[in-house]
Amino acid sequence: MFAYKNIVLEPLSKNKIELVRNWRNSPEIFVNMQYQSFISKVEQINWFEKIQKENSHYFIIKTNEKDVGLIHINKINDQEKTAEVGLFIGEKDFVGTGVAIYASFLLLLFAFEKLQLKKLKAKVNLNNKTAIDYNAFLGFEFFEKIDKQFNYYIITKETYELKKPVFQKFLKLTL
Repeated sequence: MFAYKNIVLEPLSKNKIELVRNWRNSPEIFVNMQYQSFISKVEQINWFEKIQKENSHYFIIKTNEKDVGLIHINKINDQEKTAEVGLFIGEKDFVGTGVAIYASFLLLLFAFEKLQLKKLKAKVNLNNKTAIDYNAFLGFEFFEKIDKQFNYYIITKETYELKKPVFQKFLKLTL
């Protein structure tokens, strides 16, 4: 578990996967995802069991004890020191409140300082200008086109180190 002020990243547990499935199947989230099919309860259980066997970390984003979203780091390559990251805020009332920024900074801190990774990739829908701008704010830069609908954006540890004082000032955080 990682926390800053009232923001907590709590490891995803089996008792929260139905909540995540409901968020993920909502039209606001669904439209920006690469996998565009409705996710059944059985598929969600299978997904959860699969990620338990992978080198990955999925967290429920909580604020003031309320579950509001999901953030993850997966496809961790220990040899190349790379991984993929992503997030969504599932509770509409918390979109645009800054919760995602705090959660993202905590995840970047975990990835670059605890896991000692060198590069992170984020898969972003070309039609999701908010996500593109958000990732740019965090320091992610265009890396490569995946297909007609998605691009990869990357952030390196060096860029993170350059952005870290800005985040600390922005978040009034002292590490």
